[in-house]
Order: sequence, then C-alpha cells, then structure tokens
Amino acid sequence: AETDTRNMASARVLEKLGFVREGTLREDCVVNGEVSDSWVYGLIRRELPSCR
Repeated sequence: AETDTRNMASARVLEKLGFVREGTLREDCVVNGEVSDSWVYGLIRRELPSCR
C-alpha cells in the first residue's frame, strides 16, 4: 500500500490494519502543483492479525 505523507488519516488506517511502514518514496508525486513524498506499507501473511 502507498499513501501521501501528508495524509495522516490514511497512514493511521493502514497501521491499525496491521500494515508496517517500510519506506519513503521521496518526491514521488505532484499534488496540486506541489511535489510530495509517499510512504510505502507492507503486510505479510505471518504478520496478519489473528482476530479483528
């Protein structure tokens, strides 16, 4: 999964679901004429929450 670093709500949702932030893509995209970074998240089977 990937989210804009300015979108803290999306980052919280991913982390609440068990995703782990694995890195930052610097100057990855342009939003409204402004260059922005993105966070990359990963989730592997053994890290899946057993009950939610």
